[in-house]
Amino acid sequence: MFTGTILENLLLVLEGEVDEHLILKVCEQVDILADIQKMPLGFQTQVSEDGGLSGGQKQRLAIARALLSNQPILIFDEATSGLDRKTESRVMANLSELTRTMIFIAHRSSVYQHVSRVVTMANGKLEAASPNFNPFQFI
Repeated sequence: MFTGTILENLLLVLEGEVDEHLILKVCEQVDILADIQKMPLGFQTQVSEDGGLSGGQKQRLAIARALLSNQPILIFDEATSGLDRKTESRVMANLSELTRTMIFIAHRSSVYQHVSRVVTMANGKLEAASPNFNPFQFI
């Protein structure tokens, strides 16, 4: 998050024209749209790294910003650690429906039920992997 409006934080990754419907759809997918709509200034609400949003709201906005980018592969490191279990489950269920390649680095085992492949590492070494995991095949 940087100091500015919620919309400015989301638009950081967008180039060209802004598709308002896409922004609304992505915000709904990451379960932040209702929170934004409850704020007196909605998408024009001022936020900063230090204030304006809870940790979970900041995480969901960061996920939304990543989804709005045109990057073919997204890597999320503890992206849902600030979310309660119910919100995390809704967000992960919505993300699992997308056809984009996403890599989640997470300590919470609840994330595992929403991904197609799981790799477990310990001390920098591959400890276990789901049966269909091939470390030499780029997804």
